[in-house]
Amino acid sequence: MIDLQCELPAFHLLDRGFQVFPLSQNSKVPLKDTHGYLSATSEHEQLFDWIVSEPKMNLGLRLDTSNLLVVDVDLHGDNNGRESLIKLSKQGMVMPSDTYIERTPNNGLHYFFKYQGKATRKVNVLTGIDILTDFVIVSPSEINGKQYKPV
Repeated sequence: MIDLQCELPAFHLLDRGFQVFPLSQNSKVPLKDTHGYLSATSEHEQLFDWIVSEPKMNLGLRLDTSNLLVVDVDLHGDNNGRESLIKLSKQGMVMPSDTYIERTPNNGLHYFFKYQGKATRKVNVLTGIDILTDFVIVSPSEINGKQYKPV
Protein backbone atom coordinates (compact mmCIF):
# COMPACT_ATOMS: atom_id res chain seq x y z
CA MET A 1 0.00 0.00 0.00
CA ILE A 2 1.29 3.47 -0.88
CA ASP A 3 1.19 6.16 1.78
CA LEU A 4 -0.41 9.09 -0.06
CA GLN A 5 0.58 11.42 2.76
CA CYS A 6 4.20 10.98 1.68
CA GLU A 7 3.57 10.46 -2.04
CA LEU A 8 1.77 13.70 -2.90
CA PRO A 9 4.17 16.21 -1.31
CA ALA A 10 7.15 14.33 -2.72
CA PHE A 11 5.85 14.41 -6.29
CA HIS A 12 4.88 18.07 -5.87
CA LEU A 13 8.52 18.84 -4.99
CA LEU A 14 9.70 17.02 -8.14
CA ASP A 15 7.22 18.98 -10.24
CA ARG A 16 8.78 22.20 -8.89
CA GLY A 17 12.24 21.08 -10.01
CA PHE A 18 13.58 19.88 -6.65
CA GLN A 19 15.42 16.63 -5.97
CA VAL A 20 14.33 14.33 -3.15
CA PHE A 21 15.69 11.19 -1.54
CA PRO A 22 14.27 8.50 0.75
CA LEU A 23 14.89 8.20 4.46
CA SER A 24 13.90 5.26 6.64
CA GLN A 25 10.60 5.45 8.49
CA ASN A 26 10.79 7.44 11.74
CA SER A 27 14.39 8.46 11.07
CA LYS A 28 16.89 10.72 9.33
CA VAL A 29 18.83 7.67 8.09
CA PRO A 30 18.88 7.05 4.32
CA LEU A 31 17.11 3.95 3.01
CA LYS A 32 19.29 0.86 2.64
CA ASP A 33 21.07 0.71 -0.72
CA THR A 34 20.95 4.49 -1.22
CA HIS A 35 23.68 7.06 -0.73
CA GLY A 36 21.70 9.67 1.15
CA TYR A 37 21.28 13.00 -0.56
CA LEU A 38 23.70 11.94 -3.30
CA SER A 39 20.95 9.51 -4.42
CA ALA A 40 18.40 12.32 -4.74
CA THR A 41 16.27 12.26 -7.85
CA SER A 42 13.93 14.42 -9.85
CA GLU A 43 12.55 11.35 -11.65
CA HIS A 44 8.96 10.36 -10.87
CA GLU A 45 9.60 6.67 -11.62
CA GLN A 46 12.51 6.44 -9.14
CA LEU A 47 10.49 8.17 -6.43
CA PHE A 48 7.55 5.84 -7.06
CA ASP A 49 9.87 2.81 -6.72
CA TRP A 50 11.14 4.11 -3.37
CA ILE A 51 7.60 4.68 -2.12
CA VAL A 52 6.58 1.16 -3.16
CA SER A 53 9.59 -0.33 -1.33
CA GLU A 54 9.13 1.83 1.80
CA PRO A 55 5.57 3.23 1.90
CA LYS A 56 6.08 5.13 5.16
CA MET A 57 9.50 6.55 4.32
CA ASN A 58 10.60 9.97 5.46
CA LEU A 59 11.60 12.47 2.83
CA GLY A 60 14.85 14.35 2.33
CA LEU A 61 15.36 17.36 0.08
CA ARG A 62 18.69 17.90 -1.65
CA LEU A 63 19.47 21.57 -1.19
CA ASP A 64 22.56 22.20 -3.34
CA THR A 65 20.93 21.08 -6.61
CA SER A 66 17.70 22.82 -5.58
CA ASN A 67 19.56 26.12 -5.05
CA LEU A 68 18.34 26.34 -1.46
CA LEU A 69 19.83 27.15 1.92
CA VAL A 70 18.13 26.27 5.21
CA VAL A 71 18.62 28.10 8.47
CA ASP A 72 17.92 25.41 11.08
CA VAL A 73 16.86 26.88 14.42
CA ASP A 74 17.09 24.22 17.16
CA LEU A 75 15.33 24.24 20.52
CA HIS A 76 16.72 21.26 22.40
CA GLY A 77 19.22 20.93 25.21
CA ASP A 78 21.42 23.98 25.57
CA ASN A 79 20.84 24.92 21.92
CA ASN A 80 18.25 27.67 22.06
CA GLY A 81 18.30 29.11 18.58
CA ARG A 82 15.35 31.40 19.32
CA GLU A 83 17.51 33.35 21.76
CA SER A 84 20.10 33.74 19.00
CA LEU A 85 17.38 34.98 16.60
CA ILE A 86 16.19 37.49 19.20
CA LYS A 87 19.75 38.82 19.58
CA LEU A 88 20.02 39.16 15.78
CA SER A 89 16.68 40.97 15.53
CA LYS A 90 17.83 43.48 18.17
CA GLN A 91 20.74 44.20 15.80
CA GLY A 92 18.28 44.83 12.97
CA MET A 93 18.66 41.45 11.26
CA VAL A 94 15.29 39.76 10.72
CA MET A 95 13.99 36.98 8.49
CA PRO A 96 11.98 38.16 5.47
CA SER A 97 8.22 37.87 6.05
CA ASP A 98 7.71 35.81 2.86
CA THR A 99 10.12 33.04 3.91
CA TYR A 100 8.91 29.43 3.63
CA ILE A 101 9.19 27.85 7.11
CA GLU A 102 8.70 24.34 8.47
CA ARG A 103 8.34 23.38 12.13
CA THR A 104 10.46 20.39 13.17
CA PRO A 105 9.35 17.60 15.55
CA ASN A 106 11.28 19.22 18.43
CA ASN A 107 9.56 22.60 17.85
CA GLY A 108 12.55 23.96 15.97
CA LEU A 109 12.20 25.82 12.69
CA HIS A 110 13.62 25.44 9.20
CA TYR A 111 13.77 28.69 7.18
CA PHE A 112 14.24 28.10 3.43
CA PHE A 113 16.09 30.60 1.20
CA LYS A 114 17.28 30.69 -2.40
CA TYR A 115 21.02 30.08 -2.60
CA GLN A 116 23.68 29.14 -5.13
CA GLY A 117 26.95 27.76 -3.90
CA LYS A 118 28.76 24.69 -2.67
CA ALA A 119 27.08 22.15 -0.42
CA THR A 120 28.06 22.65 3.19
CA ARG A 121 26.79 22.06 6.70
CA LYS A 122 27.78 24.56 9.40
CA VAL A 123 26.67 23.56 12.88
CA ASN A 124 26.18 26.14 15.66
CA VAL A 125 27.05 29.18 13.56
CA LEU A 126 25.29 30.88 16.45
CA THR A 127 24.02 29.00 19.48
CA GLY A 128 21.27 26.69 18.24
CA ILE A 129 21.51 27.81 14.60
CA ASP A 130 22.85 25.63 11.79
CA ILE A 131 23.30 26.57 8.12
CA LEU A 132 22.45 23.74 5.72
CA THR A 133 23.11 23.76 1.99
CA ASP A 134 23.53 20.03 1.41
CA PHE A 135 20.27 18.39 2.53
CA VAL A 136 17.39 18.58 4.99
CA ILE A 137 14.49 16.39 6.08
CA VAL A 138 11.12 17.87 5.05
CA SER A 139 7.37 17.62 5.52
CA PRO A 140 5.49 15.29 5.85
CA SER A 141 8.31 13.28 7.45
CA GLU A 142 7.89 12.37 11.09
CA ILE A 143 10.06 11.36 14.02
CA ASN A 144 8.48 9.60 17.01
CA GLY A 145 4.97 10.49 15.85
CA LYS A 146 5.75 14.21 15.43
CA GLN A 147 5.73 15.67 11.91
CA TYR A 148 7.72 18.26 10.07
CA LYS A 149 4.99 20.77 9.11
CA PRO A 150 4.74 23.95 7.07
CA VAL A 151 4.19 26.99 9.30
